[in-house]
Amino acid sequence: MTSGRFTVSALLEPASDFSHNRWPLHLTVVGNFVLEGCTYDVSEFLVDVTASHPPLTLLCGQDAWLAGDSLVTRIEPNVALTELHRELCHGLLLLGARFEASVQIMQHFAPHVAVQKTARLREGDVLKVGQLALIDRAAGWDPTSHEIIARGELQDLAALR
Repeated sequence: MTSGRFTVSALLEPASDFSHNRWPLHLTVVGNFVLEGCTYDVSEFLVDVTASHPPLTLLCGQDAWLAGDSLVTRIEPNVALTELHRELCHGLLLLGARFEASVQIMQHFAPHVAVQKTARLREGDVLKVGQLALIDRAAGWDPTSHEIIARGELQDLAALR
């Protein structure tokens, strides 16, 4: 992989490719980042990291408004999710990723699920997350096209031994 604009998300409804204005219900685990000239395949990195983390059970909290008038359902604090986020961000930084948000993204991780036109979560809902998707946010150099280029299964390899 030589260049691209990516995100890592847990897709909460079936999806393959989708447009920039019609996202499936999802939880962003790592926000927008750019990789240029990366010699290590970021798809392999995602698979390696997710394999060492067990599936997540998350609890939905209250709705909130984010900047830009986006209604979201917050995810209650979860140590395992925060650790997964930090490990992914740290590894991506080592691979040369440039985050669109500040590098302090790791200290200000506030997981949430955006309310979509056709789907939403509610306070008290329980999410089971067993897979993360690496999404190319400009598939085929088209900034309106999004493509899932890798999936990483969350699995506790230590528990399998």
